[in-house]
Amino acid sequence: MSDVKDNRVSVEVIGRYDWVAYYYDPDDKKRYSVLAHKMIADDELCKNGMIYKVKPDGDYHQKILDYRIDQ
Repeated sequence: MSDVKDNRVSVEVIGRYDWVAYYYDPDDKKRYSVLAHKMIADDELCKNGMIYKVKPDGDYHQKILDYRIDQ
């Protein structure tokens, strides 16, 4: 695994400011959480120490379905 901190991916979520969404490892093509660097699903984003399961709701909107602590 490469140093995932070199591959930060950010997204814009209207009304929630910009999110540091996840770190991406191009070697294994997987996403990792921001704090604990554990693998997350394709429909999860991170912000402020939390991992949020989201569903797209329009062009730049995300509906939060669930969340957990990134530890």
